[in-house]
Amino acid sequence: YFTNAKTMPNPIKNIPNIPITLEIPTPTNLPKYIPKKSEEFPVDDVAEQSKKDIEFQKAMDRYEKENPLLRLMPVLEPAFHIEYQGKGIYKVTLFGENKQKSKLDSENWWRSHSVDPSKVNLIYIENI
Repeated sequence: YFTNAKTMPNPIKNIPNIPITLEIPTPTNLPKYIPKKSEEFPVDDVAEQSKKDIEFQKAMDRYEKENPLLRLMPVLEPAFHIEYQGKGIYKVTLFGENKQKSKLDSENWWRSHSVDPSKVNLIYIENI
């Protein structure tokens, strides 16, 4: 328990004992905030927000179901990186000396996830 102001002796020896006053906030001197009735959350608002949250989660679940590979993005492989750009567009950055092999590796990655790379909007970028 602290008082509002406390005088403490100097703890360092060989120095004259000079009182030090510290102001320490206590529960008794803090301002009290009591929300007004209008600031409280009415039950109707909570129910409405909960309904919106559920609708948002359903939309996200549907979007992920339609785009299952989004959970795997970004793909960071030594020969290529794949990043989702939005609206079904993927940016594929190719690395290494042999860009054709890097492109083939990236296409094989799509095939390994049951996706035909010719059916996906891919933008290839060669990294120097």
